[in-house]
Amino acid sequence: MKRAWIGAALLLCLLLSACGTQSVPATQEQWVDQVQGEMGAYVPERWTYRLSCETVNEQYCYAENQRLMVDASYALPRMTVYHQDGRPYDEESEVMLPAMQAAQKFNQYFDEWLALQKTNFSELATAAVTDYTKNASDVWQQPDYHYTDKVAATFWNNDHIACVTLWANSFTGGAHEISTRSCVTFDMHTGTVITINDMVDDYAALRDAVALDILGQIQDGKWVKYYDGATLFDDYEETIPEWMTRSIFFGDGKMTVVFSAYDIAPYSAGEQAFEVSYALIEPYLNDYGRRMLEIDKK
Repeated sequence: MKRAWIGAALLLCLLLSACGTQSVPATQEQWVDQVQGEMGAYVPERWTYRLSCETVNEQYCYAENQRLMVDASYALPRMTVYHQDGRPYDEESEVMLPAMQAAQKFNQYFDEWLALQKTNFSELATAAVTDYTKNASDVWQQPDYHYTDKVAATFWNNDHIACVTLWANSFTGGAHEISTRSCVTFDMHTGTVITINDMVDDYAALRDAVALDILGQIQDGKWVKYYDGATLFDDYEETIPEWMTRSIFFGDGKMTVVFSAYDIAPYSAGEQAFEVSYALIEPYLNDYGRRMLEIDKK
């Protein structure tokens, strides 16, 4: 079942928990300039971006008997700016610096993302109650049966970009859960979202080079998951060149291209992930791309 439904909101029991801060898996530092003194002289000071994650939990219960309909949890990535001595930036009393402006853009992106998840959650609750009250299927007779919608987050960063991976898992009836992962990449100096397209000058050449590499991995039997004798779809060679529209993850020395379940293989095979070295893509990168991925220009 898809995550969007049509229907009016019902009077349900909404339980919204307080956010809990999780461990901080990554930090990032960059040099910025702070205005100091009456003459407005610029003095360099090191600021630290700290990436962390809060978790927002929600539950929908049926109003008449308080039966749980939907249980959800959404990771909310946060970027905080700290002084070199560990003091957090005080936006009410300190000069607005590029570092803080970048953090605000990052946080605003995920504030808007969370608002969208809550809208989807409301629609999911409407669908769950409809199934429970009108369909009266046997599965709803099980006291622990309910829908779920959960998203976790992890980070990878260097001194120029931060990649946030969103791990989504949902159950809305049917034979199994649906799991996906996606990545959002940010320029840490500006807080803007960037893609591989921003890092290259010759789009077509990079597309073809990476597609050829992925096809070679498949032919060598290196596709990541293989379950229950599942094989790739007959038209997978037509889908692989569309890799730039799929989820792309950057990491140490490589980027990973992920085709979700049903893209090039059946659900039983899971997602298909292919690692591509920076050495392969480096000839097609522009100066901005080399800087973002910290690849020395030859």
